[in-house]
Amino acid sequence: MDDSGHRGFVWMTYAVLILVIAVSTYLHHLQPQVLSVPSNRDVSTWKNPTFEQTAIYDRMTEAERQKFRAEGIPDGSSLAAQFATDVFMIIVGLFCYRHSRINYGFWMASCFLIGSFVFTGLEESIWILFGRYFGGMLDLAPGGILFGTYWFSKGFFWFVETPLVACLGWFAIAYSCVWVAGKVFPNMGLLTRAAVGGLIAMITDLWADPVATSPELMNWVWAKGDFFLFFGIPFYNFVGWFLLIFLFAVFWESLPLMEMKWGRVKASGYFLLVCTGGAFVTALFIFVFWFLIAGGLASLSGMQIYQLPSGW
Repeated sequence: MDDSGHRGFVWMTYAVLILVIAVSTYLHHLQPQVLSVPSNRDVSTWKNPTFEQTAIYDRMTEAERQKFRAEGIPDGSSLAAQFATDVFMIIVGLFCYRHSRINYGFWMASCFLIGSFVFTGLEESIWILFGRYFGGMLDLAPGGILFGTYWFSKGFFWFVETPLVACLGWFAIAYSCVWVAGKVFPNMGLLTRAAVGGLIAMITDLWADPVATSPELMNWVWAKGDFFLFFGIPFYNFVGWFLLIFLFAVFWESLPLMEMKWGRVKASGYFLLVCTGGAFVTALFIFVFWFLIAGGLASLSGMQIYQLPSGW
């Protein structure tokens, strides 16, 4: 695929992305009051949710709760450790980007990388800020009050309120799953391959999130309020993983068709526009479908709030 003559737009987009990361990182660490960033050290200041309103509270013993109140998030104040984690994830991301560039070219690889930040980073940040500013204001039929949603507790570099390590981790997992699905099922249609990629990613997340949110790590914190918790993780998180990667794979693999129709620069712009709009639409869909429709039906059917295992 010929990449000549179209790199200016991509490099300009990279520059904007780096600027957003720089501003977000500055605000998160040096001006936390701007986005009401929860303290990693003083958990008594937490609002929407409070410590008692988090899912992790129910997973802790009383001794762990007392230690947590005294010491805060494990390694939450260690910027050196968070910087080292980011560097490691950058190296992993570079390996995936190099593989993508070799197989798909500079343009397609760059669209996957930049689109990953815009699509998942923006969708995550929408959910995080929504819960932070509107938590405690919404009544959910099966789970009572929506205390909040979730937030990431660790990260040196940030994209809005999503850490760099989460964006690059999503890029690496999404690209790997889409690539594997394409190799294993080369003769299947786009929608089927995208669904397979989404399922592989969701299965990966099924074991990763309970570990990452354990009392020993607490890389991010979930609020109570969902009616279906799977190992302490709201099930809509796994639904979101499937939907995000499924939709993103469809958008990304449609790039060559968009290029043929509009040219590479316009196709890039439309792709980023779709990623941006898709983040808002996906967040709204998950809220309406999961909390209002599925939650309402569960309430009408008399379904109890479900946790597997209860109190774990």
